[in-house]
Amino acid sequence: MIPDELAVLTRDVHIRLLNCSETGCLVETNVALAVSTVAALTLHFEGNHFTDDVLVAWCRDITDGGPRYHVGLRFVWTAGIPHNSLRMMAHELVAGASANAGDCLSGDC
Repeated sequence: MIPDELAVLTRDVHIRLLNCSETGCLVETNVALAVSTVAALTLHFEGNHFTDDVLVAWCRDITDGGPRYHVGLRFVWTAGIPHNSLRMMAHELVAGASANAGDCLSGDC
């Protein structure tokens, strides 16, 4: 009889971040990812380490000479949001861009 224990299968996949928002990311990879796969996404950006749990929403082949895929990832709620989550970084970037746009509209740029 097999005991009822949780097992986790891990695989490192190198990605290139193309776009990120408060709800998810668009990434490029050379490996197809199955829709509904849940993963931990880790990003190193400007000397900081960000991580978040994501769900593969879709995966499209964009082959033009080699295996390449665009993958839509949605952030999933598995625990409270830590300050170093990818979605918090995206929120802060959007908030900063909005504040700067407001300054430019008032003629302060």
